Amino acid sequence: MSTAIDEIKAQIVGKEAELARVTDELTTLRKALAIMSGRRTDEGHGRTLVHGQTLVGLIVAIVEEAGHPLSADELISKARAKGCEASRQTILGAAYRAAKAGENQKIRLATKGVFATVGSQRDNTVVDSGRMMAV
Repeated sequence: MSTAIDEIKAQIVGKEAELARVTDELTTLRKALAIMSGRRTDEGHGRTLVHGQTLVGLIVAIVEEAGHPLSADELISKARAKGCEASRQTILGAAYRAAKAGENQKIRLATKGVFATVGSQRDNTVVDSGRMMAV
């Protein structure tokens, strides 16, 4: 019985090593494809999070889900609530990159430190006692 368990453990270790090797090869192939296609290949910016989503993708989803402009602090707290463990600077850097994405832009900078969806009607104004005020 003990040898059967040891054999299974050895197989698991072997498969995990093989999986790591294949994952590394896949990453290399994806980088090569991106380079040959003329796309950016920032490995650190494309890391996937827990649910297979990139940090930029998570930030875009958070702003879209909110349905209204989010301040940097709100964005960071919502990202952390979704399990993001990145630093404040990393989260904001990704948010600013997403806001400058060009033709693929899904969020924009409404005002300094406030992010909104592209095409949202509400941008840098808030309602205060029935009056519209610029933020």
